Amino acid sequence: MCRARRAVAAVAVLAALGLAGCAGAPTAPAASPSDATTAAPRASSAATASPRPTTPTTGPTSPAPDSAEHALAPFVEAARAADVALRHAATHIDGTVREDAVVLDDETVAAVQAVDLAAVREAIPAGLAAPVLVPVLTVYSDLVSRRAAMAYAGVAATTYPRPGTEADELLACLGHGSPAAARFDADLEALGAAARTAPPPGAVAPGARAGADLAARLEEIDLRNSGCAGCGGYVATALSPVVWDGAAPGATVLTGTVGGTRVDAVWTAADGWTATLDAC
Repeated sequence: MCRARRAVAAVAVLAALGLAGCAGAPTAPAASPSDATTAAPRASSAATASPRPTTPTTGPTSPAPDSAEHALAPFVEAARAADVALRHAATHIDGTVREDAVVLDDETVAAVQAVDLAAVREAIPAGLAAPVLVPVLTVYSDLVSRRAAMAYAGVAATTYPRPGTEADELLACLGHGSPAAARFDADLEALGAAARTAPPPGAVAPGARAGADLAARLEEIDLRNSGCAGCGGYVATALSPVVWDGAAPGATVLTGTVGGTRVDAVWTAADGWTATLDAC
């Protein structure tokens, strides 16, 4: 449990994650060691998240094959599936928040653990131009922030009494996913608009630096949300600069920085580029 993040006012979980079904419930701001305070507990206003309405499609039924939209169709599909899984997990979590305790059961833990963003990450192609890569990373970080915010609800079935440090910290972390959840639909639409008229990514050779750049930026998003005792709250809205130290062309081991943080990247034929950040 992230001890540095102290208690904030308890809120309904679906509202904290920015989901439908808890109208009128307050949204917790992201907590930090400097501004988190302890507040009197309140009960959850649990409700079931209703299905999203279907918007009629008036455009083409499939993206043009010579557009970035076509290349990103697998990513968009995976992102939507992850959003559904996150909403499902949030519904379970909301039912665990009571006035006197947070009671995590096996079904809730399983629902959280079922949210796997690997398919989303793997569907991002290297070589995207910045105007399309930025909204892709924003959508990806929306999902990572929400998943990291509920991570402590997916550890084990247990009961956290209220008031109590563990319950307060769990609820504070859940609140960190609220901004990302609230903006997800708009960010996905913005990605579609950017990709619709952009060319597809250029061909990227295996082991090319473009793949290392992407791996470094994705790892930075993951670390900012779940590393160093974090639990969500970071959304990428700009490209973090990636600077590699001098290395021979075709090198399969790179060192450098991403967003000012040291990063090591290794390429293998089996796994492509993997990046590790030296932080905390």
